[in-house]
Amino acid sequence: MRASIRLAARLDQVPRLLDFIAENLRRCTADGETLADIKLVAEESFSNIVRHGQPADDMIEVRLGCDGKRLYLVFADNGPAFDPLQAAGFTAQTDPAEGGMGLTLIKALTDRQEYQRIDGENRFTLFRQLPA
Repeated sequence: MRASIRLAARLDQVPRLLDFIAENLRRCTADGETLADIKLVAEESFSNIVRHGQPADDMIEVRLGCDGKRLYLVFADNGPAFDPLQAAGFTAQTDPAEGGMGLTLIKALTDRQEYQRIDGENRFTLFRQLPA
């Protein structure tokens, strides 16, 4: 299963994103815990792009797919190149009062994360195994 949605790079689009995630994860036979975790990860990733990414066309494309064993979630935008996995100053011990906990949370709730810059597009991809 594969699905995608283009959303305006605004925080008021988060409910549309979460509806998209819930609708499509059901098709992947994800359990309730996986659904809750992926919705949280999606909201954090989307919010970080909106707050820090500055997409040139003010749009973010979200792609979701699964093959029965694992799922992936891709956030793509055409803002300036930025690898969140190499962000200066990021450590797993970041003080929550200073922000920066979104990536810690994303890393805790997903199995693998990748960043790529392809044809002027940032692609932040998250992977998670589905329960057997």
